[in-house]
Amino acid sequence: AEVPGLFLALLLVDRIGRRRTVALFFMLCAAALTVLALPSPPVYLLHLVASDDEDASALNAGAVNAGASDDPATDRATANATNWKLVRQPAATSLWSLWVLLFARAAALGFNQSLWIYTAEVYPTNLRPVALGICTSFARIGGAAAPYAADMLFAYSRPLTLLICAACSVLAAALIRCAPLETANAPLRDTIVH
Repeated sequence: AEVPGLFLALLLVDRIGRRRTVALFFMLCAAALTVLALPSPPVYLLHLVASDDEDASALNAGAVNAGASDDPATDRATANATNWKLVRQPAATSLWSLWVLLFARAAALGFNQSLWIYTAEVYPTNLRPVALGICTSFARIGGAAAPYAADMLFAYSRPLTLLICAACSVLAAALIRCAPLETANAPLRDTIVH
């Protein structure tokens, strides 16, 4: 699920810049999380079903022979013996949710990988190891705490949890757009004052 996000980030990070790529992936992730938070619309499919006085074998025979005779009265009787019925398909709804979830994961990997590139390039050489170490520490703390926080929120409300994560993604996209430096196609700085 994450590999398409990785390759898309690889394509975009040099073309549109680091900050725009990170912001784009944060917004894509927020959009997918918002869709997942919405109530899933039921998916209805049309099925050919037998009328109340017929069994499934008569239905199959009627479906095979429908329109095959030369007698209009026979065709009318066959058409009356079967009808179309809307049947809810929860598996189709689950499949749709799965695709949206996979899209959200791809977007999350896209912003994660793009953000690591940006973070490594934005700090000057004399501060880069310490700055990356501090950023990595906070990322690990957040990665360890997030499952517990999300689990507690999911127990309360699944849509609320997803909307909070979507709001955090939108906030992160806005913050990265406010970052003062774009590091794409720029030389790495050796000191703070360059």
